[in-house]
Amino acid sequence: MSLLRRFVAVSVLLVVSAVGSQAQQSSTSLARYVSPAKAAQGNFLSDQAPSFSLRLGLMFSPRGAGIAGLDVTIPQLSILTGWTVRVDADAIIKANFGGANTVFPVTFNLINNVPGTVGGRSAYFGIGAGGILGSGKTEFVAKGTLGAGLSRGIAAEANVLFGENDTVLSAVIRLHK
Repeated sequence: MSLLRRFVAVSVLLVVSAVGSQAQQSSTSLARYVSPAKAAQGNFLSDQAPSFSLRLGLMFSPRGAGIAGLDVTIPQLSILTGWTVRVDADAIIKANFGGANTVFPVTFNLINNVPGTVGGRSAYFGIGAGGILGSGKTEFVAKGTLGAGLSRGIAAEANVLFGENDTVLSAVIRLHK
């Protein structure tokens, strides 16, 4: 079994087990994360609006390239306690994947924030899955993310994309409001 398939299998098992344990919690424990009025109605969607971040960085492996993109954090789709859904869309410029100079990885991620862990700023980690578009065919990828806030509105993040043919290592700076 390839490394990519193992990573995806373990990720799916972790999410399924977490969803199962989350389903067993009572609505009173979920009320800590949403307004009491929504919890009383059985509506566990967050009141927070989506947030957008500009992503700028570099790809280090399998070859050097520039990265620019956007991510959208969607707290309304939080499916596990402490885990938030985020969609990342990047352009890797001069990537040379399958002969294409620019490719577009798009991933759906679950991100867990750990407040106050790095110099009083929050750190975060996550897993995701998606595809790399633009090389003539879509290549499935699994993603791992590790990041930390540097200051208000700026975070640094390391990403690894496990693809069918390549493993992409990158670092980005996230600029957000």
